[in-house]
This record gives sequence, structure tokens and C-alpha cells, in this order.
Amino acid sequence: YSLSPEEYRGEHAALVRHLGSPVSVPNQVALGVLSRELGRDHRCVLSGEGADEVFGGYGRIFLLPIDWDGSSDYATLFIDLYSYLSHADASAVLAPLFGASAIDAARSAVEARIRSLVDHWSGDLFQRQFLLFQKLHLPGLLARLDAATMAHSVEGRVPFLDHRVVEFMNSLPIGFKM
Repeated sequence: YSLSPEEYRGEHAALVRHLGSPVSVPNQVALGVLSRELGRDHRCVLSGEGADEVFGGYGRIFLLPIDWDGSSDYATLFIDLYSYLSHADASAVLAPLFGASAIDAARSAVEARIRSLVDHWSGDLFQRQFLLFQKLHLPGLLARLDAATMAHSVEGRVPFLDHRVVEFMNSLPIGFKM
């Protein structure tokens, strides 16, 4: 199944209308189309959402504790690797709408939140980073999944996020995860 650019734009606009907010990542449109197609014959589907956050599937960013040499700020480096756009590119797009100072303040607030969580938790940096993804990244993924599936009367279930699986994986050393 593929979408032409025109179809993608139409699906994007429909999703924005349904959500009443901007689309946060481009694949959210594909998730909406997939949910619509699944909803033709199914009312409940299993999703792999959460597996990367629990099992360490994002290679580039989950290797950050190895790459980080301590000479730079961990929160800043985390955001730079995590972001789809550089801060300069995001500012170029958003500053005309919200002002450069608001964009800089938002980034500073996110960095401070990441820094406070990483400093608050105990354990090695790998374990703290897993918790960071579970606490900050995962809620957005689940909200996107829920919005896309429920828009088409489909229930998305996330078996990798069963609390027993998450608790067990969080108890394991990093060598068993990645």
C-alpha cells in the first residue's frame, strides 16, 4: 500500500482535523492509514510499540552512554541525537511563529527536565536512559497509537508493555538487552 504525495497531504490534513493538533511525526499519517485499513476487518490489533524502549532498539541513541565522554552536557547531546531536526533548523521554522526566545526557552526546559530525571535516578547511565525513554518518549508513542487506532474503532494492544515484561527487562543488566 502506498500513498501519492497528494494522498499523503489529504491524509495528513484529515488527521490534523481529527486530532485537533499538529501531527508530531511523519509516520503518524501512515499509522492512521494502516489503522483505517485494519479497521475494515479487525477490531483489535497487537502493536510492537514500547519494545524499543524496553529492549533497547534505538541503536544510535541507546549507544549514547558509550559515546558520551563526559566533556559535554548529557541532556544536550541526548536531545541532539533524539531530535529529527537540529535546534537551528527547528528554530528557523518555529521562531517566526513563536519567537526565538520562546523556542530557546522550550529547549532549555526540556534539557532541564532530562537532566533532572537522569540525575535523580540511580543505576548506570544505560539504565537511566532506558527509564528516560520509558518516562518521556513512550507516552507520546502510546498517544499516537491510541489516536490512530481509535479513530477507526480499532483497539491497539501493546504486549511488550505488560508490566511484568517491563519490570523484568528493567531488572536485567544492559548486556542482556541490546
